[in-house]
Amino acid sequence: MAEERIIEKLAELKIVQDRTSSDIREVVQLLREQNGRIRKNEIAVGRLSAISSVIFLGLSGFFTWLFGFKQ
Repeated sequence: MAEERIIEKLAELKIVQDRTSSDIREVVQLLREQNGRIRKNEIAVGRLSAISSVIFLGLSGFFTWLFGFKQ
């Protein structure tokens, strides 16, 4: 009797372990997808930041030239 209960309990634990392992694999896959999306967004934000810096630098130079900045 005790051996049968132990075997049943071990079988239940194996099922739970398999489910947990499967869930962990799914979460890892979702995290990889999220990281890929975040990486693409970070690259896009970096490009926009660089472009806006160049535009600002150009406009500030133009306005300095236009209004004849003198010290």
